[in-house]
Amino acid sequence: MSDVQLRRILIVEDDVPFSQMLETLLERNGFVPDVAHDGIEALEKLSAVSYQVVLLDYIIPKLTGLDVLRKLSHRQDVPPFVVLTGKGNESVAVEMMKLGAADYIVKDGGKTFIESLPKVLSDAIAQYEAERKKRDGRYKTFITMCAWTKAVKTNGDWIQVEKYLKDEFNITVSHGISPAARKKLRQDRRQNP
Repeated sequence: MSDVQLRRILIVEDDVPFSQMLETLLERNGFVPDVAHDGIEALEKLSAVSYQVVLLDYIIPKLTGLDVLRKLSHRQDVPPFVVLTGKGNESVAVEMMKLGAADYIVKDGGKTFIESLPKVLSDAIAQYEAERKKRDGRYKTFITMCAWTKAVKTNGDWIQVEKYLKDEFNITVSHGISPAARKKLRQDRRQNP
């Protein structure tokens, strides 16, 4: 994504006035909302459009939120889901989190809900992106490294290999001298005092 991140969100909610309120709230907080009013429509939109996060109500027509998650559980490219649940349905949200939902929020339309929803969604996106970056980094099979300086080329810039390893894989490098290098160093010192 670019510096100006497009945060596309799919709102899966059958209550039209509530979904319109969510659209307005999320637009004001930098999201680009799209709405599905039932489980089938949600699956169709998820197949056609790339979203950064999905806000999923549990009780929706045609398929429940749980059914939607089950149908998507085998796919690799699924965005994070935040579950909307009514007060007292937290056990349902926990069950959905076991299927891969990132978080849940109790839907009451009150001040706490309205203030916390954008942050909950942003946190779900950030966590997903961090996990994706870590996962993608594990499978990186080719890097360009300068034979002379050991710098690594990344995004057009040359950086020290230590910085690259720290940035991409959270690896801290400790320097030392191997026994073979130590032996060669001693030989070089004897030959060139």
